[in-house]
Amino acid sequence: MFALKEVALLLSVELERLVDDYLKCPDLIIKEQIQDDIQLLSKALVQCKQPI
Repeated sequence: MFALKEVALLLSVELERLVDDYLKCPDLIIKEQIQDDIQLLSKALVQCKQPI
């Protein structure tokens, strides 16, 4: 299993990629989908960083 620290790092890397994709994407529908993914991963990252 991954440690929470590793999961948080993976989520951070993926968030960075999604933000980059969002900024480069010309399609508004796809941008909305990417934004939904960004919000979901952001919530997951917050959960990983909260103490258990």
